[in-house]
Amino acid sequence: MTTIETSRRIISTRYDIGDVIYHRLAEERRRGMVTGIVITPEETKYWVTWPPDFVEKTHYECELSSEYVPDYELTG
Repeated sequence: MTTIETSRRIISTRYDIGDVIYHRLAEERRRGMVTGIVITPEETKYWVTWPPDFVEKTHYECELSSEYVPDYELTG
């Protein structure tokens, strides 16, 4: 976790650059790495690099998890 203090507020990030994370909303659960953090007065976004193509995309904190989230199948 990184904490940044400004004259107006204290900003804490859940993830740091280099952290391995998972995308909660993706159909395929694969690991990605945080490669950047963008902090604005309105929001915090994380740049994440995803294999196998090593594409870098931005995500909100609520979309990410530091733990593997398994796929759940409907049974019935």
